[in-house]
Amino acid sequence: MHETKDKWLREYKQKTGIFHNLTNNEYHDSEGISSSFVKKWLTTTPYHASQPSEDLSPSVVDIGSGVHAMFEGKNRKQAVIGKHKTRAGKAWAEDYQQAKEDGVVLLPEGEYAKALQMTKALWKHKDIRKIARNKTAVKEASVYTIDEKTGLLLKARPDLYTTDKGIIMDVKTFGKIPTERNFFRQFVDLGYGYQAAFYKRVCEQQGIQCIYFAFAVVEKKAPHSVNLFLMSQELMRMYEERLDDVLEEIKEAEKTGDYSTGWPSFTMLHPAEWMDTQL
Repeated sequence: MHETKDKWLREYKQKTGIFHNLTNNEYHDSEGISSSFVKKWLTTTPYHASQPSEDLSPSVVDIGSGVHAMFEGKNRKQAVIGKHKTRAGKAWAEDYQQAKEDGVVLLPEGEYAKALQMTKALWKHKDIRKIARNKTAVKEASVYTIDEKTGLLLKARPDLYTTDKGIIMDVKTFGKIPTERNFFRQFVDLGYGYQAAFYKRVCEQQGIQCIYFAFAVVEKKAPHSVNLFLMSQELMRMYEERLDDVLEEIKEAEKTGDYSTGWPSFTMLHPAEWMDTQL
């Protein structure tokens, strides 16, 4: 068993509540169904959700993690430049592995500089800055609950929530210009609405109010434009209703052990209408 999971079992036998001192590694290694699992269940198949995979390159993941750490004011502890120009070579590989074990985000100099510029851009947005500087803001708490409807152990790690305004905010790095049209397309395709509904469910069951769910979105490329999106109550309700069904599906899968793709034994392919003109 992984050392951090051992620590979880020793120190957090209660398993539910709000914990402020778990590292990212400890959170990810701990028990519980996460929003990432739910999103993968919906956007791929139950089989894919139940299997480990690497959907993004380490560089993409690490820059995103670096931005999150810097935005939360942890840049000196959580993201470091190191002495590396690139990700090539034995020295990088050894330092990178050690950083992962230590819960540190290690970035080459160029990626670090990029993450820092993205973080500065987020802080320049007056409304994002206002939320982040709220005196009641809580950053990266780990929240666990036994779901009231399904009995499943659920977990969430919001980037930030405020206890006085009922705001939960998630930071997203974005590959395009973050216009409403561009972001909403990715919002739907990648299941961000399910993530929001899931976070709301977990947090509210532990007494954290969610009146507004916000996405602070920063463009990955220069000039690193920033936009802030809030989910309407109507949109949130749509995702909450579907989330009920999904959690019931997951509960049934846990009971039966069936995490199959749901595909038939074979699929017959037939001519499509467009083939007459395009073949």
